[in-house]
Amino acid sequence: MKEKNERQQSIREMLGEPTFGEKFSAPLHAISVCIWERKANMPNDKPCYTDEGFEAAVNLFFDVILDRMYDYQERLGLLGPLREKMAVDCGNDVRRIILQYTDVDTRKLARDVMNGLEKE
Repeated sequence: MKEKNERQQSIREMLGEPTFGEKFSAPLHAISVCIWERKANMPNDKPCYTDEGFEAAVNLFFDVILDRMYDYQERLGLLGPLREKMAVDCGNDVRRIILQYTDVDTRKLARDVMNGLEKE
């Protein structure tokens, strides 16, 4: 897995192509700046995210966590089964925390959002 990722990275570098994360980091940062500005200027404002927006934010958060988790697992020298267990445990923890503090089941939400997109 590590060799495949390194090969893909070096091919992208040779072609001058940015990674997925590099492509999306600037727009994500711009969104983050807007959120900070809203918090500073309207601290009591409820943003009223849609289910689609909430699901997208959770998906983005988890994708970023997995990216950093990969780096951490590399530093620890973890092998496949341990990496997979760690990722599954993290996903379950994130789901549990979101359910505990919002009463939203992210698995059900993702299914509902995907079903809604299929109907459009």
